[in-house]
Amino acid sequence: MNDEKTAETGTPDARGPLGEIQGFVEEMFENIRTFGPNVPGRHPKMEMAESSDAYYIQLDLPGVTKEALDVNTVGDELRLSGRRSRPGYPDGAVVQRTERTYGRFQRTFRIPGDADPEGIRAKLEDGILEIRLPRRGDGEGRKVSID
Repeated sequence: MNDEKTAETGTPDARGPLGEIQGFVEEMFENIRTFGPNVPGRHPKMEMAESSDAYYIQLDLPGVTKEALDVNTVGDELRLSGRRSRPGYPDGAVVQRTERTYGRFQRTFRIPGDADPEGIRAKLEDGILEIRLPRRGDGEGRKVSID
């Protein structure tokens, strides 16, 4: 049994030592890819969950206002785009170091087949955008009559 704990959850890492190394490398490249003001492809961190009646997507968007966000459906995709602006500093202030990312971002998610696109709702609170995709309830299928 592997007694190593993950940094995020404090629970044992079921992937083992090689999985831990892979996770470290993925995180390192993600950090390299997302740092800097003009790096293409940056996107907010997210988490997905599901219950018997809905799917949930939560995205970390500190400092982003709802006016700077767009959430749209196109076909079977849910598209999120927005912009995070650098906060204002007094005249003459020079940023010495930053680990934040600014500028445009976007994420695209495939809408599950049993989700109801008409019932999708989004709420921004305390820097977290939560998108709720209700399930139609007909995911169990329906009987098709034979003519």
